[in-house]
Amino acid sequence: MLLSFLFLFASSKKTYLTFDVYGTLLNISTVEIEVRKMAEECNVDPFDAYSTYKNYADIVCYGEDYSDFDETLRKALFWTDLKLKTNNSCFVNNSERLINVFKNFKPFPETLATLQEMKNRGYEIYIMSNSANIVMDENRKALGDLFGDHVFLAQYAKAYKPQLQFFQYVHEKLDFDHNNHTHIAQGFWSDIMPASLMKWENKIWVNRKHTLPSSKFEPFIEVSTLDQALEYLPPVENTD
Repeated sequence: MLLSFLFLFASSKKTYLTFDVYGTLLNISTVEIEVRKMAEECNVDPFDAYSTYKNYADIVCYGEDYSDFDETLRKALFWTDLKLKTNNSCFVNNSERLINVFKNFKPFPETLATLQEMKNRGYEIYIMSNSANIVMDENRKALGDLFGDHVFLAQYAKAYKPQLQFFQYVHEKLDFDHNNHTHIAQGFWSDIMPASLMKWENKIWVNRKHTLPSSKFEPFIEVSTLDQALEYLPPVENTD
């Protein structure tokens, strides 16, 4: 696998790295913590509340027409209220509070130094996130503004990963048919699977949760932290 990476990177005009953000670069554990706090305030079971919220977050993203990130979050909380029979729309009334949690995600310990090293090695780095500017503007600051305006969001593609529409949008914008590219992500279902369907051969799975992979979506390289990906990303020379 490393040899194929080296060969491809040596032969391309441009070499891009695209990144999932939530769970890959930024720690999102505070979402569960906050939803559980909200559940206690709403006098419902915290475990049921978070599970219900997660379920409806997926439904409103993938089972309905596209809406921006903040609206999908409000919809998920609305349906959580209905499912758990809370009074006075207890969850949805706290939607801004949860949006602020997303705005304040912090990077994993190795994230910033690793991204800087990737840039030092000559890679052009881009965000690919199921997000919108209302949240990502703050997330980019947490990432040290290392990406600049190199950002692709669901808001632009009008689709959420793993929908191929998002991946096709980025593929065309960066002309992956004529440039080298590696996608780096924690989400297997949201990123590695659709990247495989797109025939993106170079994929690095940041398996922070140590879950089981599927050989169906090979080839991919598996690492447990972002800095371990550097072993497979030798210096490159990008030209205009």
